[in-house]
Parts: sequence; structure tokens; C-alpha cells
Amino acid sequence: MIRKIAIQNFRSFDPGAVTAIDFAPDKRVAFFYGLNGAGKSAIGQVVQSCSLGQEPISGCSVTTYPADARYEYLVYNERFIEAHFRNRSDVPGIFTIGDPESSALEAAEGLEQELETWRAQRDSLTEQSQVREKEKSAALETALGAAWKTYTALKDGPFKPWLPYGHSKQKFFDALQTKASPPYEGDLPSFDELAQSLSELGDSHTAHKPRIEIELPNFGRTEQDEIWTEPIVGSSASALAALIRDIGNLDWVNQGRPYLDHSQDQCPFCQQSLPHDFPEELAKLFDASFDRRVARATLLAENYAASVASLDQAIGHLIETEPFASENQTLELAWSNASRLLNDNAQRMASKVLSPQGAFELQPSQSLLTAVREAIDVVSNRVDDYNRRLSHRDRELKRIEHTFWHRLCTENDGTLSLYKTTSKGAQDALQAIQSAIALLRTQISEAEARLVELRATSSGTEEAVLAINARLQSLGVDSFRISRGEDDLYQLVRPGKGPDVYGSLSEGEKTLITFLYFVELITGSSVSNQSSPLDRKIVVIDDPISSLSHNFVYDIAATISRDIIALEDTRSKSVKQVIVLTHSLFFLNELIKVSKGSKNFELKRVVKKNYTTIVPMKIDDLKNDYEAWWQVVRDAYQDQVTSATAANAMRCILERFFYFTTSQGKFKEAMDKLAEQDRSFHALGRYLSHHSHGDANTLTDFGEYDVNYCLIKFKAVFDELGFTEHHRVMAGLGLAIEP
Repeated sequence: MIRKIAIQNFRSFDPGAVTAIDFAPDKRVAFFYGLNGAGKSAIGQVVQSCSLGQEPISGCSVTTYPADARYEYLVYNERFIEAHFRNRSDVPGIFTIGDPESSALEAAEGLEQELETWRAQRDSLTEQSQVREKEKSAALETALGAAWKTYTALKDGPFKPWLPYGHSKQKFFDALQTKASPPYEGDLPSFDELAQSLSELGDSHTAHKPRIEIELPNFGRTEQDEIWTEPIVGSSASALAALIRDIGNLDWVNQGRPYLDHSQDQCPFCQQSLPHDFPEELAKLFDASFDRRVARATLLAENYAASVASLDQAIGHLIETEPFASENQTLELAWSNASRLLNDNAQRMASKVLSPQGAFELQPSQSLLTAVREAIDVVSNRVDDYNRRLSHRDRELKRIEHTFWHRLCTENDGTLSLYKTTSKGAQDALQAIQSAIALLRTQISEAEARLVELRATSSGTEEAVLAINARLQSLGVDSFRISRGEDDLYQLVRPGKGPDVYGSLSEGEKTLITFLYFVELITGSSVSNQSSPLDRKIVVIDDPISSLSHNFVYDIAATISRDIIALEDTRSKSVKQVIVLTHSLFFLNELIKVSKGSKNFELKRVVKKNYTTIVPMKIDDLKNDYEAWWQVVRDAYQDQVTSATAANAMRCILERFFYFTTSQGKFKEAMDKLAEQDRSFHALGRYLSHHSHGDANTLTDFGEYDVNYCLIKFKAVFDELGFTEHHRVMAGLGLAIEP
């Protein structure tokens, strides 16, 4: 087997030094993963150059063990396809050698009967599968329609930025399933309440509300003063005291005092002459004590009325200018009740000033003012809470968005639960049916392969034709097949149309037929009188899923595992070594799944900066495409990739990250801001802002940018949008490490 491949000055490999690729001696299978353009195909071409009749590549070599072993190298790549299929109207035949058996006919007939039964069972299961698929589709359509009603009611409102699903019912439903979370703690706000919270936050220029500072005067002290209930009377030392007391007109006399100075010794009211000592006696009646008490009552009444008026103005202004105060009538009602009582008290106090001899009962206002205080506190707390939320606007927006999705999922809980139950039942049934179909396919495939063996009575090319067509049929491909032509050559045939050419096939069909042909070639030979045993064959497969849909990826992986890696001949001998090179993480994961544990294979990664290098790889390194692009960024921090490769990875990361976080608008704003701060960033920023399939003007020349500059600007994007920690974790950086 191959122990080492040495490459120098070939394709993207270092021209000044040898790049050695070592293989573990205890593992006969190796999987290579690398991005397109990393240099994988060069490895297969170097191995291919060692084949008989091929021209060796200067500076490259393949070391095998034992050193004198003669191996047949079978390499599936573009050169293989070019030689066997492209620009040809026919295909070289594959010769197989079989030994006649006396019981071959009887065994073949028995297999034919079994095949007929199995095929009928397979067809029946296929029909059942279609029924279950329809049930699953119907359940999905019902769920999509029910959930869509919620979407259409909200998509053009204030929540529009959080519903970027256009006319795609499926995308919205997928989002509902993804965002379904544990029950909400507390009372879940309604959509109207969430819309109100969103409206209150305004935009980034919205100003904070002024604090509410309304102090309620201590009306109770004035209201409880004894002066209001006690009559204020004149002095008994006056000769007028007895008469006024008997008549009870003290207040009337007091009101006439101001007019006495202008009455010319006549009564201001009746114009009769007054006794000569009347002013002196009147002064004795209304002494200093009387005047002080009246003045005190007057001052208390005026202060009380002024405080009531001032408070009424402050609360009226609050209700008029603050929506939190006006949107419910609690404060307005509380103040209406209190104001009515306070004004009544003020009126009674004014009456006391006019009639000091009278006694006036005042109503206590404390309980009503307590209600006013509580209502003001509610408004004040809402204002304080609003200002707090506005100070952390971005965090509050995320909280509202999170609550919004909680409400959406709650609104659609019945739909989601019903769909989950219905689809799971259909899916479980489908899986059981598909497992049964897979078993039948295996039985049918094995039986058909056995039939090929039984029919092989001599060297010929018919068996490979049957095997290739059987593989096509097992994959569900019925649009073409292989037939045997003249001179042991194969030709493509379209059902009902006759022979066709390779160029008429789709790219996916081309990949399928060339790979299946290659698989059959492993057990056969392109020369009728020559065939190497399996343990003298080394197989290299370069990206066998190019242009194939995901439907066939598993089948190709299973074919490699079952019909190449696990292939054994009649002597229980296997292919000596298998090397698979791919750019697809999905395909690589499928290969690993169908293999029997990491002890049976080794993993290597192909990376390229200035030149291609090969590094070890662990299964744990295989995750998803998003993390694969981050691996390129981590490689960039280790100075292992070029600026073009790093920038392309960064662009793919930014496209995926800000799509899934629905932050495309903020991403654009951040890119514009960074470009304003650094004019040299304009070209790189424009490139990073394009999607993977940008227009013809997308930047491709990175000569002016080095890797370190790209890393700095890439980190700056995440910093600008508050995702510094995500960048640090995904880039594998320590807390103190900066680019």
C-alpha cells in the first residue's frame, strides 16, 4: 500500500520544498477534506501518474510497502472521465471472468422467482410510502395555512423587521418550530402590548422623559386647625359687647369697620349719628387678639387655596403632556375627587375669614390625596421604567423580540402540537417503510449480482452492463442505461429512443454513469486477458458527487463503503487501499457514518495559503459548513491561508450569521460606518457585503490587503454590532489575544 506521497513544484504545491503526505500503516482507508482550489486533485493526479503507461510527474513520487509490490492504480477524476467518456460515442467495455457451474441454470431460475416476489413487495411498499408522504404533506399544508393567518395579520405592522419571510409559508413555519421555547414566566403580553412597548422605544434618537416631581402639600395640618370650628368674638370690655352679643351681628359690624373712617361720625349702614365714644368702644370690641386670629385664619385660607391651585395646575399639566398619565383615568379620577373636596374646604375657609364668629367643619383630604399620590407614583414608576428601558434600547428590543416569538408560538401552539403529532406518526411509518425497502433493495441487488455471476460462463463484457444497469435501477434512474455494442464497446441508450451520446446527459447523470462504470472497473478489467486481484489494486476517488443532488450523496457514500472499501473476492481479499478526496462536509460525514468507526480510516485536511499543505484532522473537527468557514478563519490566525481564501470565508460567515440573526440592516450600517472610519476598507467592505454569488463587479483582487488586515476588519464588524464574544469563541481566540 502507499505509505507516502511526495509532491514538489506541481500545481499549488511548494516549488522549493517537498510536501510529504504520510499514511498510517494500519489504516487502508484515508479521507481527505479541503475547499475547492486547495490542491486535492493534484494528489490524485500524482497517484495516477504511477499507473502503467502514464508519464511520471517531475518532482513527485509515491512510496509503497513493500517497495517492490506492483499495484494497479485506479483513479476516478476528470482525466479518467476524459479518457473513457468525453468526446466519445462509445465506452470501453469491462471484461469479467466467470466459471461455468453445472447448477447455474437451476440457481438462476430460483433467484428469478425470489426477485419477482421481492420486487412486488418493494412496489407495494413504495405505494404505501407515497400514501404516507401525502399524509405528511397534507399535515404540513394544514399547519402552514393555520400559521400563515398569524403571519399575514402581523407582517406589515410594527413587527415587520422580525418577520422577513416574504411569501414563504414554509420559512415562517420553520422559524416557529425553531423558536418554540419553554413556557413564558409570568403573564405573556399581548401583541398590542408588545406593539405599545415597541412604539415607546421609538428610534435611536428618542429622548428620555423628564422625571415626575410633584409634591403633595400637607393639607391635613391646616384642615385640623381649631380656628375653623371656634367662633372668633370681640372683647367683653367694650360697652358694645353686650348689645352685639344679644343681636348676634358681630360679623356684620366687623365688615363695616373699614367704612367708619369715611363716615363722618355716622353709621356706614344707617347714616345715623354715632355716640361720641363709639370709635373707642369699637376698638375695645375688636382688640388685637381678635385681629390676630382673623389674620391667621386669612393667611391659612390663602395658603391653602394657593396650594390647591398650584397642585391642580401641576396635575393638569402632567395629564395633558404625559401619555402614561392620560392613557388611563386613574389619576384624573383620583384628582377629581380630591380637588372637589379641597376646593370645598378652601371655600369654607374663605367663609370663615368673612364670618369669624361662625364655626366651619372641614373634610379631611388625606385618604383622597393618598389615592392621588398612588396614581402619581404609578405614572412616575412607568416613566422611570421607560427611561431605564430606553437607556438599554438594544437589549430591550431583543427582549421584546424574544417575547414576541413566545407570543407567536403560544398563538400557534395548537397548530404546532397537532403537526408534530401527525407528522411524527407519518415519519415513523415512512422510516419503517423505507427501512423495509432498503432491505429489499439490498436483497434485490445481491440477487441481481448473483445472477450476473451465474450467467457468466466465460470472459465477456455483458456482466458489467447488467451490473451498471442494476445499480442505475436501484438508484431510481430510468432515463438511460448502458447496452453492449459491437467490438466489446458500450453505448448509452435512452428508453424508447435508442442510442445516445455522453454529451446528452445532464451533469448529474454524467457523474452517476462515470462513477458506476468506475466501480465496476474495480472488479473487472478494460483488457480481456488481464485482471489484477483486489489486493493489488489501489483506488483513489476525487470528488465523486460533483453536480449530484443530495438525493444521491448517501447512495454514493454507501457504494464506496459497501462496494469498494468492504469489497471482497472469493479469496476474502479486499482492495489494498482506498483514498477519497472531497470538498463536501456533508458527503464526508455520510462516508464516516456508513464506515465502521474511526479506527478503520484516517482523516486529513488540505489547506492552502501560498502553497498547499496537508494537516491531520479529527472527527470532532467535522461539524457543519458554517463552522468549516470559521476553521478557515482559525487557519488565517495561524497564517495558513491566503487573503483571498480568508476573505471568501469571512464573506460566507457574515452572510450566514446576519441572515440567521435577522440583522442584515444593522450589518449594512456597521459596514458603512467602518468604511467611513477607514477609506481603505471600501473595496474589502464591498466584497464582504456581497453574497456568495455576487455580481460581476465583486472584488476578486486582494493584492492590496494582507491576511492580518482582513482579520482586523472582520473582528471590527462583530465588535460594532455587539457580537464580540461570538467572534472570540468561533475564531478560537483567548481573552487576551487580538488579531
